[in-house]
Amino acid sequence: MVKEAHAGAYDYVQAHRKTYAIHFAVDAFNGKVDSTLSYLKQSMITSGRSNKK
Repeated sequence: MVKEAHAGAYDYVQAHRKTYAIHFAVDAFNGKVDSTLSYLKQSMITSGRSNKK
């Protein structure tokens, strides 16, 4: 989705502003997802619910 520019949309007329706005929003979203996944993994490890056998 990111490589094909389907990950976000903005109504900027100037192409470079549109591109940077989309990249900014996607990077912020990916950072939030990474943070949440890291928290959940740590939570599962400390509670003993790890999938590792």
